[in-house]
Amino acid sequence: MARRDITQKRSFEKAFKAAVPNSEGKVWFKHPSKSYQARKVCFMLNGKEVTFEMYMNHDSIDLWKEHFNEFVETGVFDTNFYCQVYGSINESANKKIHKFPFTSLGSNKFYAHHPDGSKMLTEARELYGDCGLRTVAKPHRPRTKLVCTNCGSDNVQVRAWVNANTNEYISDCSDGEAEDNYCADCDGHHKLETVDK
Repeated sequence: MARRDITQKRSFEKAFKAAVPNSEGKVWFKHPSKSYQARKVCFMLNGKEVTFEMYMNHDSIDLWKEHFNEFVETGVFDTNFYCQVYGSINESANKKIHKFPFTSLGSNKFYAHHPDGSKMLTEARELYGDCGLRTVAKPHRPRTKLVCTNCGSDNVQVRAWVNANTNEYISDCSDGEAEDNYCADCDGHHKLETVDK
């Protein structure tokens, strides 16, 4: 798939703001002196200006917009990147998303050099043969959560189908009955309700 480049600085900023609503006043842009293909997306974190260099293309915006949407909403920036192994690999392992910390805040270029990422890739190659590691968008986090109707705790569990060999979640198998739910805090089976985070 061809990269969808953006050639104008203002066009990139407009596309970024469309993907990250309400970022006005919280995120601003600078142009790196060495690269005409990148923009520095800047924001304040713990009283310091942080810069996050992004390539001027739609794919880069799609890749990092969930990080910035979460920052705009909560004031917290996720300093992890998300990746998948791809290549000669079975489908269930290929779908799994792994999380590793940035090697340095603001860098989206050095993920393959993170020791944990390199170790995981080596192990995957031993298991599956030729494969690589690609950065993927941060999974969208729901803005709501399930809590126990008895005590209000979010330390709850629900019945699900899980791969017996990999422990990978497959799907829910609950029909919504209280017996399918468990609250670890009040040690009981109760209905769950959705609340805002």
